[in-house]
Amino acid sequence: MTNDSSTFSFTLDFNRIPGKPETSGGYIVNDAIKNTQWGYYIKPSMDINIGSSISSAPNNISIALPGGLVYDFPQLGKTGGIISLYLEGAPEFISDRSFNNMLYYFSIGPYIKYENNAPGFLFDLQTGISDANGFRNQKALRNDYYGRLTIPLYFKIIGWKAKDKKEFNRIQLTNTLKYNIIYSDDFNITKDKNYIFNNTKLDIYLTSNLGINITYNYGNEEPLFKKNHAISFGLTLAK
Repeated sequence: MTNDSSTFSFTLDFNRIPGKPETSGGYIVNDAIKNTQWGYYIKPSMDINIGSSISSAPNNISIALPGGLVYDFPQLGKTGGIISLYLEGAPEFISDRSFNNMLYYFSIGPYIKYENNAPGFLFDLQTGISDANGFRNQKALRNDYYGRLTIPLYFKIIGWKAKDKKEFNRIQLTNTLKYNIIYSDDFNITKDKNYIFNNTKLDIYLTSNLGINITYNYGNEEPLFKKNHAISFGLTLAK
């Protein structure tokens, strides 16, 4: 038994330089449909946490490949921002650190996004709903069908322009609040059917490619839905 509660977090940020519109960086595919305001995209995501404290790293391994269609409405004035409508689907894999409890599912749903990218400042607000269907695989146990609905609320704020030749912003604050409704699972794990999880992350970029971060987690998150209330520190590597 050990009292060590250290955690090492490694995050790959596939977005472009902080403070720039996320219209190309990090996407495998990101193209407009000719002569329309529609576009399509594929964008990978990965989050790996390795440590002895499960409480500060609820999603120890998370891999997804989201893609979909997006429609951009006309800009709201010169600096009024843009509203976009997304239809996104993604195969996803989420596991605990021991690979004893794993979720495999496909999620799909509509989202609406508002982005205001004024000079030196970016504000991004998103919400929608997604439906996930797949399986829970537990070591030495049978597979269970897994299904959930999620209502997310996400925002991002980027600012504090760097005073050097490299154009980037130094501060990035993101917050994701998820309300999960579990309608099919091994209910020995998900004893309740409604769960809230909140993740707040503050990145302070020392250069355009390297930052330090503080992350605060609260609530119950996949795959184990254990109560989580923790602060962790780490590094961010940005493209």
